[in-house]
Amino acid sequence: MRWLFKPKTAQAFIQTGEKHALKRRYKKAIQAFTRAIELEPQNAPAYRERADAYIAIKAYDAALQDLNIALKLTPDAFLDIYFDRAEIYLYAEQYSAAIKEYTRILEHDPRHEDALSGRAIAYTEAGNFKRAIADYTTLIQYYPDVTDYHHARDELRDKGDAR
Repeated sequence: MRWLFKPKTAQAFIQTGEKHALKRRYKKAIQAFTRAIELEPQNAPAYRERADAYIAIKAYDAALQDLNIALKLTPDAFLDIYFDRAEIYLYAEQYSAAIKEYTRILEHDPRHEDALSGRAIAYTEAGNFKRAIADYTTLIQYYPDVTDYHHARDELRDKGDAR
């Protein structure tokens, strides 16, 4: 790749990659993040950013690899990384893997709204309506004003009655 200006630091390459990603030029973003990693192999944010770019082009295996490296480099960011991995599994329709990742988050933070709703969606897609309804019920207890959770639970109850 020819650079219009020559970034010299990992941070400069990360910023370049972020600019490319904002413009949906994901392959260029991946190249910039890769260059940042080459300069600083311990730079966890570069791996996280590159994972996001890989997700955008549906290169899920590569994204998971980068997230696993980022987890080793920054174990204190485990909840965010588990969430990113769960989302990848959900996008890839690997529902049991997504459920496991969301559950890992919920073991540490039982009120994590995005993990609860993500797991409810994964259960729904996997056809486990009973567990999805349980998650939506929990969401409603914690977040009673979010009408989407009420509607989703009602729809699942209706599907369960139709069986």
